[in-house]
Amino acid sequence: MNLTKAPKIGVLFLALGLGILLGVAVWFETDREILADVPMPMRATTVKQQFTVDHDAPIYTLEVKFDGAISDADARCLLGTKDSELHPDLDCRAIAPVFEFTWELRQDGQIVGSGSSARVGTVRKSNDGTEAMVVGFPARTKHQYEIALKFNQDAPNAKTAPPRVRVKVDSFVREDRFIVGAVLDWVALAVCLAGVIILSVQFFRQRFLRRGQESK
Repeated sequence: MNLTKAPKIGVLFLALGLGILLGVAVWFETDREILADVPMPMRATTVKQQFTVDHDAPIYTLEVKFDGAISDADARCLLGTKDSELHPDLDCRAIAPVFEFTWELRQDGQIVGSGSSARVGTVRKSNDGTEAMVVGFPARTKHQYEIALKFNQDAPNAKTAPPRVRVKVDSFVREDRFIVGAVLDWVALAVCLAGVIILSVQFFRQRFLRRGQESK
């Protein structure tokens, strides 16, 4: 079937819009949120896990994920916090730091950061638990990363379910990507709509021309 210039443009717009929608869908389907996931071993040991990142970003986070809801104070005490400038009334005398650990981050074999779970940042509730941020760090693609976690003590009788230590994309970075994805979706829909309008106008134009020729 031979297409004139207007229908070709309409088909091109439709193909472009559908291509953008498909690209955004594939992007979100393959975009990883959690890059490393280490179950708390509940004994004194060192665990290492390698990971890579999918995007250059200023903030990836090392966090501890507790199943279920626990209080801000309990999360800090369990991870080893003794005192806090932001929480001067924190009292951990009755809570043993059974989940305390030290961490070391390497990039391509070189140490780029280290610290302790005792320096907890933000503690926030999520849909399926409580997340305590330990540290944020920048990371880039085309590099190999390794997180080494040294757990300080055995915790066979801990009353809290064993948490998980995770490296994940920071929530602000993910929100930015969702915004970009939403904008691309709207652009794609607008392009598809433009293609449909062009094809519809051409279709009805052809019908009117044919009727005009038949009536003569």
